[in-house]
Amino acid sequence: SSVEIPIPNNAFETLFKKVNDLDLALLKEKSQKIKLEKKITKLKKKTNPDKQKQKKYDSQINELDNKHKTALEAVEFYKETSLDAVQKAVNAGNSVFPVIGGAVGGLIGAFVLWSNIGTAKDMYQNEKTEKLLQKAYENK
Repeated sequence: SSVEIPIPNNAFETLFKKVNDLDLALLKEKSQKIKLEKKITKLKKKTNPDKQKQKKYDSQINELDNKHKTALEAVEFYKETSLDAVQKAVNAGNSVFPVIGGAVGGLIGAFVLWSNIGTAKDMYQNEKTEKLLQKAYENK
């Protein structure tokens, strides 16, 4: 007799929503950067530009760039790791439960992917992102 594994209806919707949230966060950073760049351009057009202000804007842009780069790396890293995990989970599921393997493997994989995207988002919001990312790469 085959066992039915219930896959939550919204599992994949939730997953894609998490990816979307992360993308939106990155877009907000981008628009913030564009605003800052416009301010700098305005400053430079003045005959006597405020050097302090310019320095401040420059460092803000730099900070946004670094945050953005690290966030993208985190997302990419987790996407790669997760896809790999999904594949392994499906394969393991198939060999252990030939009848229901696909469903079990897919479910395990979905949850691995799901939790990893959550982790990527937490990392993105954490100021220790660089260190966390470094750790993640070392443990790969």
